[in-house]
Formats: sequence, structure tokens, C-alpha cells
Amino acid sequence: MQFNRVLTAFSALTGSIRANNATHPLEIDLEALMQPNAAERAMMGVWVADDGATRLSLLPNGRYGKTLRAGRDIYRGRYEVDGSRLYFEGDTGRTAIGETRRGILTLGDHRFIRPGARSAA
Repeated sequence: MQFNRVLTAFSALTGSIRANNATHPLEIDLEALMQPNAAERAMMGVWVADDGATRLSLLPNGRYGKTLRAGRDIYRGRYEVDGSRLYFEGDTGRTAIGETRRGILTLGDHRFIRPGARSAA
């Protein structure tokens, strides 16, 4: 998520740096690059499985936590957003791909919705 933006910014800058000695130091605002884009902001927050037993929390820092109703953590890791797809990599190395459509996040055989949203059949 953010790492790709940093690499893109560096590659753009290296293409525009002149070979002669620059009189101004190179300044990069890394905080601006680390801000989530609109697609990432739309995915952030809590998602709840249809049966209410599992909660998926997508944090602004690119991390996620998947917990059971009892509050027990079952997975933690990082995620990236690419349009309507989400790519998950757990801290244990497990990977998964999710997809959103009409307010429903499908991840494996789980369907997640926002709390308070009505499930579309």
C-alpha cells in the first residue's frame, strides 16, 4: 500500500534530477505519501460476517485483525487495496484475496458487511 507509493515517488524524482550539482536539497514529504487514497479509505473500518461470529478490522496503517465474537484474535497481518480487491498477508505467512461488491466483502467462504448495513442476498 504505502511502500509502492514511496517507490513510485522515488522513481519519478530520480528521472527528474539533473546531473549537475543542485543548489537546493531534495525534499520529499513522506507523510503525504503515506496517506491512504480514496479506495483504501472506503475499505477501512470494521466488517462483520453475516452470522456475526467474525469481525474484520481494516486499520489505516495497512494492518488488519480478524477476531471471533468472543474477542479472540484468529489472524493479524497486513492488507493492500487494489480497486475492489483486497490482498491479505497474515503474520504467519498465510495469504488471501478478498473482493468487494455492493457493500459486501467476500473473503474465502466468508461474507462481511459493515455493522448496521443490511445484507444483500
